Amino acid sequence: NATPQVEERSLDQIYKAALKEGGTVTLWSGGDEKNQQDALKTAFEKAFPGMTLNLTVNLSKYHDGNIDQQLANKNVYVDSIVLQTLHDFPRWKKEGALLNYAPAGFDKIYPDFKDGDAAYYGYLGLGWQLIWNHDKLKGKKIQEFTDFLHPEFKGKLALTYPNDDDAVLFAFELIIKKYGKKWFEDLLKQKPRW
Repeated sequence: NATPQVEERSLDQIYKAALKEGGTVTLWSGGDEKNQQDALKTAFEKAFPGMTLNLTVNLSKYHDGNIDQQLANKNVYVDSIVLQTLHDFPRWKKEGALLNYAPAGFDKIYPDFKDGDAAYYGYLGLGWQLIWNHDKLKGKKIQEFTDFLHPEFKGKLALTYPNDDDAVLFAFELIIKKYGKKWFEDLLKQKPRW
């Protein structure tokens, strides 16, 4: 873990250097559908003629395991990775697997969204909201996770299974930290559809 490399080149200079290095960037992105980042690939290759964005979309829980395999085999070929969660990055940093690289504008990223040594940073924050069918629940509001425990919702909840997605699992971890295990046990008594 070296001192961060602070980017001082212009985008055009980086582009020309990338062309000299072969013109291919390999990016892995977390997601559910193989084509969900096609617009990014198209925009990148249009903005940088002669460059190829070798883009693979897969679930984050598979990407991180594959990166661990590459590290174990000392054969890392991914240039950059975008995951839904950040829990792997501190470990990879501690293992010395990440490049401490501060891109242009790194100083403008909120401190809570980046590693102080520029080993990693978040570029997108998503908020989840509770959604329900207003036609079927006239006059009812679901504002807190404790509202799921109301008797009128028994057998009517549709939820994502906690271990199917790392972001959902993290959300459940935060909810249980706030409301306790009893909340989850009571939620199960509501017979949600997973």
